[in-house]
Amino acid sequence: MTQLREPIPYKLIVGLFSAAAAIYCISVIYYVSTSADLGIRCLVNKEQPESSGILIRQFELPADHLTRLLPSSFGPAPVAGDHLLELNDQPIHSFASFSKALAGLRSALSEDGSFDSRVEEANPLDIDRYASLPGVIKYSSLERQNPEQEENTSESRTKRAEARYVRVKYRSASTGAEELCWLMLRPQSTLEIVLSIIWSLLEFSVLALAALAYSTRPNDHAARVFYLLSLLTIPAFVGGYHWWVISANPLLTFPFAISAILVPVVTLHFFLSYPRRHPILKQNGSGRLLLIYLPPAIMITLVSILLSIGYLRFNPQVPLQSDDLLMTSLRYSIDIYIMISVVYYGISMAVMFANMRANLQTAEQMQMRWIIGAACLALPLVLYTVYLAYADRVGMALGRGRIPMIIVSLLFLGAYAIGIIRYRLMLIDQILSRRMLYLCTSQLITLAYSLLIAAGALWTVYRGISI
Repeated sequence: MTQLREPIPYKLIVGLFSAAAAIYCISVIYYVSTSADLGIRCLVNKEQPESSGILIRQFELPADHLTRLLPSSFGPAPVAGDHLLELNDQPIHSFASFSKALAGLRSALSEDGSFDSRVEEANPLDIDRYASLPGVIKYSSLERQNPEQEENTSESRTKRAEARYVRVKYRSASTGAEELCWLMLRPQSTLEIVLSIIWSLLEFSVLALAALAYSTRPNDHAARVFYLLSLLTIPAFVGGYHWWVISANPLLTFPFAISAILVPVVTLHFFLSYPRRHPILKQNGSGRLLLIYLPPAIMITLVSILLSIGYLRFNPQVPLQSDDLLMTSLRYSIDIYIMISVVYYGISMAVMFANMRANLQTAEQMQMRWIIGAACLALPLVLYTVYLAYADRVGMALGRGRIPMIIVSLLFLGAYAIGIIRYRLMLIDQILSRRMLYLCTSQLITLAYSLLIAAGALWTVYRGISI
């Protein structure tokens, strides 16, 4: 008697992968929110391999609310063009050592530190003439009074302003001399973290509907690919938005890198499958899909090897000559794949137009119109980001491409949401009633809007703006 095969637990599989995406998203946001920042920005690769240290591309001063009561630095702060040599007594010889040293400061934001690390009402440079202080100190000073308070002599001045400072050594580009200073340690931008949370809530709503459609119709190829696309978008965006903060943690870097590589090809795969299976996949579809997925598979293998070598061979005390070659190889690999991603995006747009001209139902045509509209609006932003990647590498590394990518993501997110709610994308109306969809969407938008207002209020408080 033939033994019956047990059915594949699609709902369990979907639930596990969705939970993994949620755990990754929460982990990144928690990691970033508890990470420290000094305002120093550097590129991944060294443009002058023979020089010591790493070139500082930008130095951002702390926010006004942090420097109102305390100095932003003790000693001359570095400027763009200087070379960072040491950070918290850790030698800096590459971006890897810089990110590792910065990640090591996470605990300094919350820990009180030892007794000898506390400095009050004195310049740390005067005390630290013989490197007697640890690399991170807790500096405190009496708060400055405003003129109204100074007139009232009976008011006591017992409040103290406190902040942590990190010892930094760099070589000045103007004088060539090595300089020592103490830079204020601050948390990451609250506004950027809240924006990540809002985007994640919106994207998880689409992921939930995609998971529901796939688990209900597991044999629907388009539903399967749409779920995969929604799943990969989360780590690709959340990790990419904070890439330079999470780069020191391999558990957060690998999922981001793999997802970012797969998103362009999975997007093309989806539009080759929806709303109708494209003729190119009807004959020898598996072989052609294998050909389509070959470049990202090679890229994933190459990036995984380079990252694994970098993490396993990293030694903060002894710089290796292969470190520069490793970072340069990683940079050129990313540059090549950016162009491949642009090709995938262009082919995806061509397939969208071909799908819209096909003999589709009215609802399917309206779905494609919204998606094509989002793609056309996103095209200038995509090209601008590609321009930054090649012509303005510093601007790209410093985050100028993040806002365009947020807008691109929101455009497609809005197109998918309208298609799901209004035009039955993924036949979601067979699973949920339109009333339930509108109710869930309105509640999610209300929550996102409330978080946006809260972020704006926090920003005004931190900036000291009267509202």
